[in-house]
Amino acid sequence: MANAELPYRCAWYSSGGDTCVQSEIVKGPEVWACIYNNGVPGYCRYCNSTISAYDWNGRMYENGTLREVNFWTTCMYDLYYYCTSTGNIVHQLVGGAIPPISPDLCPACETINNDQDSFSSCFDCNDSDALINPFVPELCDGKDNNCDGIIDDTCLGEDDQCNELPNSTITGSSANFASGNLYHSQTILHTPSSGLPALFIISYNSLDVTSGSFGRGWTHNYNTQIIDNGNTLAFIEPDGKRVYYRNNGGGNTYYPDSSSGRHSVITRNTNGSYLLTEKTGIQYSVDYTGRLTSITDRNNNTLSLSYIGYDLMSITDSAGRITIFTYDSSHRVTSITDSAGRRTAFTYTSDFLTAVTDPLGGTWTYTYNADGRMHTKTDHLGHITSYAYDATGKIISSLDAEGNMKTITYDQTNQAAYVTEKNGTNWTYVYDNSLNVPLQTTDPSANQTTYQYDSGRNLISKTESDGRTTSYTYDTNGNMLSETDALGNTTSFTYNSYGQILTSTDPDGNTTAYIYDANGNLIQKIDAQGNVTAHTYGSKGERLSTIDARGYITAYTYDQYGDVVSDTNALNQTTTYTYDISGNMLSMTDANSNTTIYEYNLVDRLIKETKPDGGTTAYEYDLAGNRTAVTDANGNRTTFIYDNLNRPIRTTDPENNSINYTYDSEGNMTSMTTKDSNGSIMTYESYVYNAYNHLIQTTHADGTYTEQSSDIHGNIISKKDENGNIAAYAYDALNRMLSVTDAAGGVTAYTYDKRGNLKSITDANGNITTYNYDSLNRLISTTSPDTGTTTYTYDVNGNIVTKTDANNIMTTYTYDPLNRLIQLQTPDYELTAYSYGSCSNGTGKICIMTDSSGTTLYEYDKTGRVIKETKQIDNVSYITAYSYALNGNLLTTTYPGGRVIIYAYNQQNRITSVTETSSGATKILASGITYQSFGDATSMTYGSGIVTQKTYDGNSRLTSLLTQNSQLQNLNSFSYTRDSSGSITAIIDNLNPLKTKTYAYDKLYRLTQAAGTWGTIN
Repeated sequence: MANAELPYRCAWYSSGGDTCVQSEIVKGPEVWACIYNNGVPGYCRYCNSTISAYDWNGRMYENGTLREVNFWTTCMYDLYYYCTSTGNIVHQLVGGAIPPISPDLCPACETINNDQDSFSSCFDCNDSDALINPFVPELCDGKDNNCDGIIDDTCLGEDDQCNELPNSTITGSSANFASGNLYHSQTILHTPSSGLPALFIISYNSLDVTSGSFGRGWTHNYNTQIIDNGNTLAFIEPDGKRVYYRNNGGGNTYYPDSSSGRHSVITRNTNGSYLLTEKTGIQYSVDYTGRLTSITDRNNNTLSLSYIGYDLMSITDSAGRITIFTYDSSHRVTSITDSAGRRTAFTYTSDFLTAVTDPLGGTWTYTYNADGRMHTKTDHLGHITSYAYDATGKIISSLDAEGNMKTITYDQTNQAAYVTEKNGTNWTYVYDNSLNVPLQTTDPSANQTTYQYDSGRNLISKTESDGRTTSYTYDTNGNMLSETDALGNTTSFTYNSYGQILTSTDPDGNTTAYIYDANGNLIQKIDAQGNVTAHTYGSKGERLSTIDARGYITAYTYDQYGDVVSDTNALNQTTTYTYDISGNMLSMTDANSNTTIYEYNLVDRLIKETKPDGGTTAYEYDLAGNRTAVTDANGNRTTFIYDNLNRPIRTTDPENNSINYTYDSEGNMTSMTTKDSNGSIMTYESYVYNAYNHLIQTTHADGTYTEQSSDIHGNIISKKDENGNIAAYAYDALNRMLSVTDAAGGVTAYTYDKRGNLKSITDANGNITTYNYDSLNRLISTTSPDTGTTTYTYDVNGNIVTKTDANNIMTTYTYDPLNRLIQLQTPDYELTAYSYGSCSNGTGKICIMTDSSGTTLYEYDKTGRVIKETKQIDNVSYITAYSYALNGNLLTTTYPGGRVIIYAYNQQNRITSVTETSSGATKILASGITYQSFGDATSMTYGSGIVTQKTYDGNSRLTSLLTQNSQLQNLNSFSYTRDSSGSITAIIDNLNPLKTKTYAYDKLYRLTQAAGTWGTIN
């Protein structure tokens, strides 16, 4: 057999002629598939007029004769080589004759090898670089190492760890700092289903120069293809990445390269089709032409794909819902129509996707540079993001719609990328371009985080600049076996052959076990104390019931699409649901038979909710999906405005008061301002951040400010208040607070157990409170100097059963099958009992509460609001009734004596007046109530005619209080002064200054002195 590492050239001839119509480089011995036109056989030959297989320098390995092609897998030599072509092979061998020799079969370049890499210039796409030729591994280095026409094809897509680096997001897309690839994805439709959802995503890779059904550089999540190169299969994943599978030692099973991080296998069937089986058990069926035809999960739910030629025409989910595709004459998708009839349209210029228009008419548009790479993307509202690339096609900058730029510089020699963020901070990333993984990140302060990996691209350690290290181990299938934190605490796991967790064991040795059925559905979870939660399933893997550790059952039923249409609890109370064909919930009918109705627009956004009492809430959106208005059941409308990056910049209430926001280039909020209906500023605060986007300063409207600093992990290590008082904070290696040193020097300390539970608190006076937990992390005892020891016990569902204090006084708790408290018993035999479901609209609600004072009965309206409360004391019933507006505002309260309190509201749903009616007479209790914008009350007139008026500063703190009688004569007038932190330092009596009071505080804001007409108290 010929050397498997050396290339050969195979040629195909047209029907009835001697002209070579296509020649391919193959690596022997490889298995290639022939493609036919109408089943007519063709023939192949290797480069050499004697029909022999030779390596590039002419040394013969083995002779062989061509055989007639009579089946698609048998374009075969006696050498057991196979051939393939993407063209039509139609020349028929006659009587086993040797094919004619074409002059272009063995061109002169076969003998030229400029870079001396053992590959002639015919085989070598760059004959000046010995590290570039058809059979070297692809690296993430911005080069087409393996000469397949695609740069960094194993580094495309979004799931590589380089795409998960800090700051890899680049204005709504992501950048791979190793390869320089820009990745962008867009969800076209998502319809939930039992098993496998109908999810369609298109994605763009700037380094992908191939053209598919969405034009150059674009692919979709069902464009998974297999390219058969004999002993090597190239599997193109949904995001465009190529993963290579190899036939190790023959047979029909192919395994992924260990460096790919994949743990699936591909089987070639005897009919030339393929089956890719993921570790999870999901299977992808690919026909002999390399097209994906179906996806099947372990419950046998299947997505089926149908084609005409290579054009995907429809996708059918396991419930029979069909998504349909249409194409132009260039085989590019022009529309996708889902099972609900909603159509998304696609527009092209030349070979480039230039517009995607959703069912509502919202359009994303794209432009491309002279090299064919995405230059701009424009959202539905006209917001433009632009990208720039270097000469090799690597992404080097993005400019967002607010004019903020992010830049990337590449250092191929050191395998590094230098990123300047939108705020001007500089980050450095070092990567391994063979594994396509990050090795080191350096932040703007030169703090470094390093990463180590095994040969399967699994992260085995992460070490931060302060030395804290988290380490991981894995089995051969890539499942994490253990995680050891920076303090040496280890959590371990075991798995079944499908990668599902069988056991998890915490650092203290407590183990939780999981049991699955043959289809991979979780049927039992056994906690560390042996308590079992169980589940049953239907034929599609839909959960039919859950049995909790107490043995109580919740049951579920489903429609044909896998949507839950009913759930019935352990008390046989049922809630039902209906859905549209897209899986949007249309109605929910609770166990009280009250129905809430939901309506949606064409892109599945909720636009209307109708409560059981008829009250409606309406929602409005812009084309980008931002919610622009909410109108409540009383017609009160609140609106929202967004900036060019779709961040909220203004919320306006129904009375035209507004909250306004500004942001920095990194998206951090830099100010919040409230304004009244006239546009006058009522409150204001501004915010400043450091290079890590951690808040460092807050400035109030009066110019006072607070400061704080954080460590590199984002933990606040100091706070300075407006008076300059400083508190300090310390943390352990797991970012848990260890101590707080207050401004007076007092220290409060904290300790934790291995599982992260708070173990003790030591206050500034040395008093220690301790906490203990069971194996399920439930608090079982607490001991403190003031209360002594309190212990707790639990039932198998985690409900507290007993609480025993330091005096051995025990309180017991009893629960119903839904884990609701039904009885609380204290040692002196005082009993509090709760009963559910026996009253009007009472299913799921407390209907009767009995305690030592008597019995209280409740009734509810259709939306679950209390409308009647009956208090029974000594066999006498006292009834209080309530009524509500459609938007939920309390309108009236009727007391047992017949007195009715009536409430009126403004458009902000805040009370403006309170009126009493009793025995036919009406009395105003309060009127003319006004408010700050989004703040407290500013004025109110009592029924007696007395008026109070309040003013506030820009921080919403009270500055004055004036009380007048009905003749507007001043009864009281006070002014308030404060220190920088807001503590009141004086209450000035404007009517009698001698009654002015002053106050002083220590650094912890505790009152240390009060002075007034009584003298001075320290």
